[in-house]
Amino acid sequence: MKAAYRQRGMSLMEMLIAMSISLVVSLAMVGLMANTLGTGTETIGSARLTSEIRAALQIMTRDLRRANYHANYIKCFGNLDCRDILNNGDGNVENYIKPITVTGGSCFFYWFDRDSDGDGTDDDPVGAFRRVVVGGVGVIQMTTTRENAPSCNSGNYWTAITDPDVINVTNFFVSNALSYTDTVDGATQTVDKIALVITAQLTGNAAVQRTVQDVIRVRNDIFAPAP
Repeated sequence: MKAAYRQRGMSLMEMLIAMSISLVVSLAMVGLMANTLGTGTETIGSARLTSEIRAALQIMTRDLRRANYHANYIKCFGNLDCRDILNNGDGNVENYIKPITVTGGSCFFYWFDRDSDGDGTDDDPVGAFRRVVVGGVGVIQMTTTRENAPSCNSGNYWTAITDPDVINVTNFFVSNALSYTDTVDGATQTVDKIALVITAQLTGNAAVQRTVQDVIRVRNDIFAPAP
């Protein structure tokens, strides 16, 4: 006759130990998931920040390279006196052939024949960019609707090229210190080189910050004949 066998389950102590181990593992998994999600969110935000400031820099670069452009520049090939004949009889070449102006290190403007008609009296030749603070957030703005030099401190003709809901531009630095003028036999050639630096952070997370910079070599040099 077989002896009776009494089956036993987990003791209270064993159950408490198992629950404690499960709780530790669960907390570790929750922490890992939270960290992964947080890192992913920060990565997405960083990518968005980089994209925004690079887009702003690209807008400035492409427009600035056209500074001092005039539709009748073909008349300047091999002709140092082209400044006297560059307009088409209606326009004023002095509207376009001007050094780039940098104001306060965070605003600049330049001139060119934007509609390529060789006439300086019927278009809006000025291009300009500046940094301002709107609602506590730094924004880069541009204008292309001025026939006269714009004001870097006022005016309702400025349009934002950065989104204040996404990024806060904390610094915008502009310098023309790299520009230079060569002189040969009394004739001069002015070469404009403009350095741009943008530093920005996420509007909702100041810990995520990026800086981009570039040096733009303006394509249209300024020639002046010997006096």
